[in-house]
Amino acid sequence: QERRADGKRLYSDVRGAPWQPADSGVLVPEDARSRRLRMVAILDAGDRNELMESSREQAELFSAAERVARVGGWRLDLVTGDVVRTAAAWAIHGIVVPAGDGRPAASDARTNIVSTLECYPGEARETARAGLAACARDGQPFDLELPFLDVNGRSLWVRVTGRPVRDPDGAVVALQGAIQDITASKQAELALRATQERLQATIR
Repeated sequence: QERRADGKRLYSDVRGAPWQPADSGVLVPEDARSRRLRMVAILDAGDRNELMESSREQAELFSAAERVARVGGWRLDLVTGDVVRTAAAWAIHGIVVPAGDGRPAASDARTNIVSTLECYPGEARETARAGLAACARDGQPFDLELPFLDVNGRSLWVRVTGRPVRDPDGAVVALQGAIQDITASKQAELALRATQERLQATIR
């Protein structure tokens, strides 16, 4: 990496390969004709590197926004059953993903739909299953608030949304959506409801 006269960064790729002058037909000094040299090319890689740097910055901003909002994204492949999640979605599941990585470090990470449904206790599991099934079968989006257990057994409340992803022929091939930790707001809502019910019981 260097800088131009105007101060702008200059990125370059330097590539080399063995080269035999005697076999090339190129005119070179007599004393170099029998030598085995190396041909070097210097390529301007500025646009590519600037694009990569911009992409990294955008990814970092997106990740920061996810952490603040406690919301992450997910995608379910209906053919393989595999689930791909963003780092914030993994964090809600109780799994820390190294920066810049799209996969969890834990060997027992829950990466398929069967084990994902196990995070929803009791009746919530059937509600989640029904929402996924209707979306996959009929293309019906869903928006649910459900109790949730992370891999460490911690109780949460989550809002999970999903919508269909279709192929060019219109068939649903995947589902994608978001999952948000709404534990604090849900607990406040439930506490308020309990207080109101106690007041109503007292008035009666």
